[in-house]
Amino acid sequence: MMTEPRVSLICCSLDGSIVSRFLERHAPFPPELEIIVVLQAVTQPRQLSVPGGTCLREIRIDRRGLSRARNTALRVATAPWCLFPDDDCWFEPGGLTRLVEASRCIGGEIDVARLRWAEARGDGRLVAEADPWYLARTVSSIELVVRRERLLAIGGFDERLGLGSEFGSGEDVDSALRLLGSTSRLPIVEGVVVHHAVGRQTPRLRARERFAAGVGRGRGYGAVQAKHGIPPSVVWLSALRSLLHARARTSRGLAFAVGVAVGRVAGAHAWQRRADGVSGPA
Repeated sequence: MMTEPRVSLICCSLDGSIVSRFLERHAPFPPELEIIVVLQAVTQPRQLSVPGGTCLREIRIDRRGLSRARNTALRVATAPWCLFPDDDCWFEPGGLTRLVEASRCIGGEIDVARLRWAEARGDGRLVAEADPWYLARTVSSIELVVRRERLLAIGGFDERLGLGSEFGSGEDVDSALRLLGSTSRLPIVEGVVVHHAVGRQTPRLRARERFAAGVGRGRGYGAVQAKHGIPPSVVWLSALRSLLHARARTSRGLAFAVGVAVGRVAGAHAWQRRADGVSGPA
């Protein structure tokens, strides 16, 4: 008799071999964890497997799109809670078991919680209560723990946002903001730490390439601001503030910060000009 899952781990990837390493690194998995892997536009013939009898569902879709892939997995998931690690993330030993245990204790009024991302905050301190906009914009999708039924009820991830879409990012901020609503609480699941390297993982980029990367990063957040009714003047001010607060130590760092600011304004403008005519979750 199979154990009813408490948590669905949803991992979307463009490369099955990277997912295989993720699975091997974390095996064995707790029995109440369901694993759903969505491979996007992958032609690799191999079939993924997990030792120890853990429930694994492998789904393949023809088109790239992170939000689309996650929504596909959400519709087949069976656990009440879901999390969304990248394929190159890793959890500290025992973390997934503690997450399954913690899922039993999260109050019924809570629809979204967060994990600790070690590399993003070296001091380990996270704010659990604040303005919903502040909470949403400080969370990454790899930290999200979401009540599945509630996320489906609000339309899932907005497929106009996220990697593989025109706006390239922002799906995590948008979904967290919609889940939070007017609440000012984003509880932290204690004892569960996720790792994901930050900083330069590829050969050093030139300043213009860093600028382009910054534009890509900023577009999604600017689109989310426009989607949620932030006036253009406030978008401009927030972009300027992000630039003034940037801790750029090199010309490449400055180029990235300028790119993020430009991307925010461009993303908000593009959303107002095009995305309003395309249906998606409000």
